[in-house]
Parts: sequence; structure tokens; C-alpha cells
Amino acid sequence: MSEKPNSAWPLIPLPRLLKRWPPRRALVLSCQSCCAMSFTPDRLETPGTARLFDSTGQALSTQIHLIPAPSSSPEDPLNWTQPRKYFHLFCILLYTIATCVLSSVLYSVYEPLGEDNGLTLDQLNAGQGYMYLFIGLACLFTQPLALAYGKKPMYIASSLATGLINLWVIYGKGNGQWIACRLLLGLALSPQFTLVEVSIADVVCPSRDSGDDS
Repeated sequence: MSEKPNSAWPLIPLPRLLKRWPPRRALVLSCQSCCAMSFTPDRLETPGTARLFDSTGQALSTQIHLIPAPSSSPEDPLNWTQPRKYFHLFCILLYTIATCVLSSVLYSVYEPLGEDNGLTLDQLNAGQGYMYLFIGLACLFTQPLALAYGKKPMYIASSLATGLINLWVIYGKGNGQWIACRLLLGLALSPQFTLVEVSIADVVCPSRDSGDDS
């Protein structure tokens, strides 16, 4: 058992992340068996685990508790097979590139965009600022909706809305339409800045993926 400093938890190393995982049933059993592991006083903490203590500092149990704790269901995202997790992460990456990068990073086309829509550089920059402002405000509404009604509907709605708004950029004229377009785009893009992180955490088990060999 190798020990590593507890002051800084390691990031997920790519070789370990790409390593083939056991079959689905074995993966579920391995997750459950981790919950029954006992610790010793000289054992370093493993990322994604916790020990419970009472108000006096005494340990309430000799077991290590996983955070998050995988369930016994093979449909639990933490218990998905590795190909299914990779496909999940690929879809998130594709969504991020298609919606956020290609929609909001327009600085390289400011000159032709301004000429076609009759906008000055200051107006283009102001519109981008309004968009990022509205992204932060819209997260207060889109994130709770996604957690309450499902992430997949929010991803689909965000992708469709982004595509339609980008078409508006082509045909819109004047500063008023540019500002309105940026505000609506901020609303459509907001899930990318908060929901993506949650979707990644849904399938990553820190106790297995942290690179800790203890």
C-alpha cells in the first residue's frame, strides 16, 4: 500500500482513466465492497471517501464511506460500463464545443459581422458582455430546472435554442436585435457553465478514478 500526501488530492491521470474497467456486475460489487473497507489510524484518506466522527472527535465507525456512494443498480451512472461512460463524456464534449465555443467566441469574425449587421466594434463588445451577464443570471433558473426535470431535456432545449438564435445572428440587423440575440443566447448557453460539471461528476467515482493506489 503506497501512501500519498493528504494535503493535495491528485487529479485523474489519463492512463488510469483509460484503463479497462471490470464488467458491470463486478463493478457494482467492487463499489459496494469499498463501503465495507476498514481503516487503520495510519491509513491516509482516499479521495471520494469520508470517516464519520462524533462531537468529541471519536470515530463512529471503522468503515470507509464513499462519497458519492454507488447504489446496487447497474443503471446508476457510477456503475455504468466504461464504453457507456466514454459515450456520455463524448456527448458532453460535443455539446460544449457546438453550443458554447462556436456560438460565443465570435471575436475572429467581428469585422465581417459588424459590416453585415451594421454594428460598431463597441456595440459588438457590449452585446457579448450582456450575453455573459445573462449566462450568470440564467443559471439561477436553468440549473434547478435541469436537476428537477432531467438533464437530457435541458441539453436538448439548450442545443435547439442555440441553433435557432445563431440563425438570427445571420439575418438580424441593428444594435437592438444584436442585444436581444445576445441576451437570449446567454439563457440558452447557461447550462454549459453549470450542468456540464454535474454531468461529469455523475459518472466519475473519485475513490476509483483519483489515481490513489492505497
